[in-house]
Amino acid sequence: MKPGVLFQTEYGHIRFSKQFRLMLKSCMSIESGRYALDNISVTETGFVVTNGYKLFCCCVNHHLQPGLLHLTTEGFGLANNDAGNFPKWQDVTLKDDEVKEIYKANDLIATIPENFIYHLNRTGLNFRIGWTLDVLNRLEKLNATDLVLYVHNKNATEKQFMIRGRIQDSNFLYVQMPIQPPREQ
Repeated sequence: MKPGVLFQTEYGHIRFSKQFRLMLKSCMSIESGRYALDNISVTETGFVVTNGYKLFCCCVNHHLQPGLLHLTTEGFGLANNDAGNFPKWQDVTLKDDEVKEIYKANDLIATIPENFIYHLNRTGLNFRIGWTLDVLNRLEKLNATDLVLYVHNKNATEKQFMIRGRIQDSNFLYVQMPIQPPREQ
């Protein structure tokens, strides 16, 4: 694989770089019962993965038909359109009129990932710190830049948060759902 590329075509199939593949896998479902979620959704504008709690979308130029890809251990994406329907992922992203920017960083090298955690904690949001640090560390390895952390402008403690930024020449979006507190009986 050429250095600095997210994916390329090899043997007639798309192959993802190691770091990009690890980023995709960190947000995919590992449950075999949720077939559509253990695949990559190919849209007209890029790639989307989710496990129902985390979502990663990267807008890239590609030559693929929309559908689902199975990710092999070697990093190849193989067509898997028998896996069912991918969820309507746009429904969980915060709309522009719903967000409040709470932190901005040019890159993760100059700004340690823990700064993101600090600003999220200040909102009172109940979230999985380990998931967030894992994704931030993966974004750092992909040399992500222009990172902006958003929370819901009216209900930051109970709604999902988003990180937008760039990986090379591509925009990305990461969404993480909050942990729901146990219900009183």
